[in-house]
Amino acid sequence: MTKVAIPIFGTRISPVFDSCLRVSVIEIKGNRETGRDDIILNELSLEERLMIFQEAGINTLICAGISGYSYNLLESAGIRVISGIAGDVVEVLRAFKENSLDQPSFYMPGYCGREIGKRGKLGRYRGKGGGRGSGPGGYCLCPECGRKLIHHRGKPCYSEGCPVCGTVMNRE
Repeated sequence: MTKVAIPIFGTRISPVFDSCLRVSVIEIKGNRETGRDDIILNELSLEERLMIFQEAGINTLICAGISGYSYNLLESAGIRVISGIAGDVVEVLRAFKENSLDQPSFYMPGYCGREIGKRGKLGRYRGKGGGRGSGPGGYCLCPECGRKLIHHRGKPCYSEGCPVCGTVMNRE
């Protein structure tokens, strides 16, 4: 049996797991859905979210954007994270059951061709700097709401969504 959590916003996958308000939890046996429930995550820390996931028996998270901290926290707890996925929840769930989430139609906008769910593997696109990066230090800036975060070496700003509004961050 697989228990899959999908962060939702309306009928679509929420842009960023770390700031989503609700996840749909789907129980799957074979290729059949055997149960579904929603969990409200309003104002819960990432550690509290992990505890809820563990208590619910969730073993897979399908999401669009996710911070490195959340990704590592979930993976280290034995929860498989499939990131970089966008689209209608019903269609994404169908593709998951058919083992076909690797289709480009499910890639989130700006997806760089990395293997689904494997953070840090480079794809064929290298960004504005041609793959050279901007070096250590500096900040990641949200062009939508102006939120400013410290840039972490080796982690491009565009790989993270703004924790406030979900918009892709830019290097300042």
